[in-house]
Amino acid sequence: MQTPSLASQLLKKILSDEIDHSFLFVDPIDNTDLSDPCFANSDVWVFRDMQIPNLTSFLWPQQPNKPYKNVVLFFPKSKEKAIWLIDLLKSILPPKTTIYFVGENKGGIKSSAKLLAGQLDNIVKIASGKHCVLMRGVLNHNQASTINFQQSDYQINDNNIAVASLPGVFSFKELDHGTKLLLENLPVNISGKVLDFACGCGVIGSYIKKYYPDSQIDMCDIDSLAIESSKQTLSINQLVGSVVISDGLTKISSNYQWIFSNPPFHTGIKIDYHITECFIKDCKNVLTTNGRLYIVANRFLKYAQILQDHFNNVDVVAEDNKFKVYCAFNR
Repeated sequence: MQTPSLASQLLKKILSDEIDHSFLFVDPIDNTDLSDPCFANSDVWVFRDMQIPNLTSFLWPQQPNKPYKNVVLFFPKSKEKAIWLIDLLKSILPPKTTIYFVGENKGGIKSSAKLLAGQLDNIVKIASGKHCVLMRGVLNHNQASTINFQQSDYQINDNNIAVASLPGVFSFKELDHGTKLLLENLPVNISGKVLDFACGCGVIGSYIKKYYPDSQIDMCDIDSLAIESSKQTLSINQLVGSVVISDGLTKISSNYQWIFSNPPFHTGIKIDYHITECFIKDCKNVLTTNGRLYIVANRFLKYAQILQDHFNNVDVVAEDNKFKVYCAFNR
């Protein structure tokens, strides 16, 4: 069984005697973080496709609906997302609600008091340990900022694509260099069923749909902010596509001629090959005969061997000093 995160272990140590039905936990790192019985009477607001046994769970954009007195936020590595989450809490909870926030030292928690000073009052450090810090503050009376999508226009070769995104979503405000390299080197004959895996803001799938109109686009991501961003990206480009929240390919039942991805390689702040390795292995079950998988990855990541373990043919179709674009298929 996977071990709960260090942040979760610190919460158990410090708050286990206080946690009750008045607590709402927000954005846990994975489904083991709230597995201990001490969390059982609380609720959880999740922003990814995950099942939390024995807890009442709300998946954003669904909202919790109780008058919680205490909130525990797993502090995200994206500072913009942290601010966004506090504003989101302000939209459903009254001033003076107690907000705990916890995270690893190298994940940005040490600068959280300064970052959140405009949204929280009486911010203090409660505890530290297991390379983590637990902080506490209260929601102040300042009005929450309006929660809007950030819209950007990206240029790829001679083409452009408009993208909508929310904080914490991959390629928020700027196009990731690896994604750009992938889009600049797409094959010329894309048509039929296409899957954009780990779609983030939906830039890959939307770009393909816009410039390869004979394609049928499905997108999936584990993150609910990414799902809503991808839907909005399709909308602002007046495109049609399907967007599904899914942990890996678990909710994908179609077969595809093409799969494109800039797959994630972090869980929280840690490098994690398991996500992409499972994805690559499962691709064989959803690709048609001679179907192609295109992924882009940082050069230092060991994806070539993983691809070769599951596909007969693996080619590098583009590369620069930071990234490689791979094409993998079976004959």
